[in-house]
Amino acid sequence: MHKVVTSGLAMCAAATLLLNPATADAASTSGSSSVQFPSSWYEPTPVREKPTWLPDSLGENATVILVPGTSDFTPISASDIGGSGSPMGGDQYGRTVDVGFYDAPGGGASFGPKVVVVQYPAAFGIIVGGKEYDLSGTGTYNSSVDIGTAEGVADAEQAWADRGGSGTIILNGYSQSGPIAMNVAYLLHQKYASGDPDAIPDSDIVVVVGADSRFPNTGIETIIPSFVPGAYTNGARDESDTGDIHVISYCVRGDSVCGMGNPLAHPLATAFYFLPGATIHGQKGNLVNQYEVASTREVGNTTYVVLDGGNPWGIFLRSLGIAVPPEFDDALDALVPVPEPGEASTIAGVRVPTPRDIQVALADALGLQVPVTDPDALAAQGRTWQAPDAAGESNSESVSNESLPRAATTSGAHETFENYLAGAEAGNGVSKAAPESDATSPRAHDGSTGGTTGSTTGTPTSTPQTSTTQIPTTQTATAPSTSAAPVAEPSVSSAPEGDGAPTTSSTGPTSAR
Repeated sequence: MHKVVTSGLAMCAAATLLLNPATADAASTSGSSSVQFPSSWYEPTPVREKPTWLPDSLGENATVILVPGTSDFTPISASDIGGSGSPMGGDQYGRTVDVGFYDAPGGGASFGPKVVVVQYPAAFGIIVGGKEYDLSGTGTYNSSVDIGTAEGVADAEQAWADRGGSGTIILNGYSQSGPIAMNVAYLLHQKYASGDPDAIPDSDIVVVVGADSRFPNTGIETIIPSFVPGAYTNGARDESDTGDIHVISYCVRGDSVCGMGNPLAHPLATAFYFLPGATIHGQKGNLVNQYEVASTREVGNTTYVVLDGGNPWGIFLRSLGIAVPPEFDDALDALVPVPEPGEASTIAGVRVPTPRDIQVALADALGLQVPVTDPDALAAQGRTWQAPDAAGESNSESVSNESLPRAATTSGAHETFENYLAGAEAGNGVSKAAPESDATSPRAHDGSTGGTTGSTTGTPTSTPQTSTTQIPTTQTATAPSTSAAPVAEPSVSSAPEGDGAPTTSSTGPTSAR
């Protein structure tokens, strides 16, 4: 009862702050006001300290293949990565390198790994009615991921050769670049499993991805049906597809991309937390080393880490400078539970299918297939991913309904689910609804590089990847993902805690709760 009363009072206090701008201003400028609140009421200051859930040696004797996220056109200076710097990737650099991902634990300095920044469109566009609408950058989401995947494979292999075939290759991505990093890992593993003597061994690759859109059960690509050309979704992963590669995938509770609720099971929570979840996803990546570890779960060689920075609305309000007590988070958690990343939604102990699950089931019943674009998802349909051509055009994404390849099946009645829904409308060319701009995208659709396509450790290359060689695969179908079943009780992480490197703040790490 005491906790309920305290929580209720905390919520009333927070509501007063929201409704009274003067009070909110006083709270957000406590340094110049007589009103003083505990530090836990405010957003923590970014610090440089290796997260306890990362391997202590991560970054030692390694090269990082850093893949920028969507619209990450923030430059990285030459003083940070050498050469002439990079025209993109600064946001991803800031939420990984700058917060100690590759530092020694226990107060040690950075291991100083070489950082190679993958250059690709980092765009988000869709195709509607045969027209391409570029919502961010230039190009569709699927095409951007395909190009990033091809560039990432080339960069990783070049880095391995530059290292003389020794050390560790770290594939790092976030949001859009999370699937790219995972695609690269999948293709590198397939090459290694095929017996290619030049392939990078699985044991020498580590993947660190944040806010993966294909996070099991709650990633947005496991929730949203695959029906929008240019932004097709690929469903959950089969963790065995990356072999013995060590994968670390982390997600913050409330993140709208990796921790989305199932609208069919919990429509209120899904809608209620979408806005603050977008803030967590887009702006709070540099605080993950201060968030509590809510759970860890291992599936094969993949470790899923769920982080808790507080209730999404509490995080959102603190980001505005509004002082909010931790009790507010606890009360809101009780009133509207936050979807738990990685856990399937259930009602009365029964798993509730996501909208995409229903789409797949319907397609199966009709003898059809949903459109997919990622290499592993294509392989599960008996199809092979191919690298984009020399002009940077993706060929795994269907522009017209007839051009999407059919999977190899035993029945001639099989066709793509896209064709079924669209009535097999053929021959529709794609026209641009938004003008291309070299100033807003690192790569133009005419195949020119704009001086940025390729990889860079400071000096962007001016030659796009031209290889269209198919990556050999060792299978044409994958077993059902272990992520499709309800998640078992999470295990407690036993990773040793390190004190991290010297922080960028005069204060120590601050708890977010």
